[in-house]
Order: sequence, then structure tokens, then C-alpha cells
Amino acid sequence: MKTLRRFSIAPLFFLFALLSLSCDSSIDLGPDFGDVGCLGCGEGWEINTINEANHELTSHTWKMTNINISGSNPDLYNYKLVFNANNSLIATFDNISYNGTWSITDDNPNQQLISDLKLNLNFSSSTIFNSLSKKWTFNSFTLNLFNEDQGDQIEFVYLSNGIVTGSFRLLEIK
Repeated sequence: MKTLRRFSIAPLFFLFALLSLSCDSSIDLGPDFGDVGCLGCGEGWEINTINEANHELTSHTWKMTNINISGSNPDLYNYKLVFNANNSLIATFDNISYNGTWSITDDNPNQQLISDLKLNLNFSSSTIFNSLSKKWTFNSFTLNLFNEDQGDQIEFVYLSNGIVTGSFRLLEIK
């Protein structure tokens, strides 16, 4: 004669309760970052709006890297760039300063894409920065959390008739 085995679903309820309590996937990185739902996404991890771009540019001192601009001066690599909240821009190296202005526009504010953001740079006097006095498209943003020696990076491209004809990166100076 066969006997029926008793099966309890209590362990399944326990497992479900345990999993539902531990489903908080956020990571607390301290007061500077808040809770992070996933690495590389979410608020504070991207630049998609004018306010986010303004905040990132004005929160750091920058230097230019990976410059690919026709006719640019190699001395551009030496300058520190400060984007002020009043939209003034100061480039400084070896007690020499150049002043300019900057602004950010959004070609399509309803989409909130980094590629819709444009950085408008203007250096009015004849300087080594004349090749930068253009409307640059934000291409990428890299937030560096884990390497203390390297800062955040923002890459810009210049598009002419839809073709990239120039680019540069800003690297946060630590």
C-alpha cells in the first residue's frame, strides 16, 4: 500500500517573505551620493538636462584632453577651465588668463537626451581658444567613483552637416 507524503508549503512562504524583505537593491555610498539603484543609471549619474549639465560644469575645475580640433594650439592641454555660474568662463595657465562665456541649450527638452544638449563657447578676443568658439554637442559623460586619481569626464563633438569634424574631452582636475 502506498502512503501519501505530507508536503508543507510553509518553507515556500518563508522563502518568499525572506526574498521580498531583501529586494532593496540600492547601495548607500554615503551622503555625497545618496542611495544608488544601479551603477551607471538613475538621477545623479547622467547628464540629460540643462540643469544637470550646468551643475556638473560649475562644480569642478577642468582640463582639456583628447583634443581633435583642426588648427588647435597644443597649449590648450595646459589650461585649467573654470565654468562660473554667471556663464563666464576663465581659462588659466602660467599666470595667463583668457575670458569667455558659455551657455547650454537643449535642442529637444522633451526627450532629455545628452545628445540634445549643446555647449556654446565664445572667446571674444583673438586667443588660442578661437577654435573652441562654437556650439559643441555633449557626446558622453563618465562619472568616476572608484579611482580617486581620475575625475569625471565629459566628451564633446562638433557636428558639421551631421558629420563629426572636431572633438575634445573635459577631465575634472582632482
